[in-house]
Amino acid sequence: MKIASHKTMHDARLYLDGYPAGGRLFVAVAPPNALGSLFRGLKLMADLDLAVKSINQDILWKLASHPDPEVRGAVAENSRIDPRTQALLSVDKKAGVVASLTRNPGLTPDRERVLAVHPHPLVRSELARQTGDPEILALLAFDEKHEVRAAVGASAGKSTNAQTFERLAGDQSPAVLQALASNANCPRDILEKLAMRKPQEGSLLTGRYAIGATALDTLREVDRQRAATRDR
Repeated sequence: MKIASHKTMHDARLYLDGYPAGGRLFVAVAPPNALGSLFRGLKLMADLDLAVKSINQDILWKLASHPDPEVRGAVAENSRIDPRTQALLSVDKKAGVVASLTRNPGLTPDRERVLAVHPHPLVRSELARQTGDPEILALLAFDEKHEVRAAVGASAGKSTNAQTFERLAGDQSPAVLQALASNANCPRDILEKLAMRKPQEGSLLTGRYAIGATALDTLREVDRQRAATRDR
């Protein structure tokens, strides 16, 4: 098969002679630099595929420094990357790449503790959603950013320390209390207290943060699930 290209001011044309059965396939692409863009796109797709599927540590290490953050993010979520590559990605200049690392099921406990004090709240929030480490959740429950504390409130599991739930229940941020009220893993006594809260009249947050109503819905769902379990 012969491949020949012909460029004009208006388009770039690719001819594949002999396809099919002596015929010729004609493809028109515009503008003139479209072929270069196409090949770069194909190369990016190939790198992304490697980032997701490769088990070769040398390849993954190289891709962890790829110029495209999407590729680096894909490497960060690859459960096969070793601690060295995890360490490299944990200091990536893009917070989104580091946040991707928190979603890696192979993330080491030591690396989780490093990310718990990452300077960007996006990383700490995502770690709060992903980790099951009670000590890290306890630390993040005191985070200076309410969105991080809210992530803890919404995601804390059954293994979370009671003190962490109590800390969040006393938070002054409506967003944190709203997140906690939606968490079925929250101790029942705390949910019941939250369910008694009434929206503040005249507050701009009334509609957005109906904390009491949310807690009541969560309690009802917990009871429904318990009843369903007993009936099996």
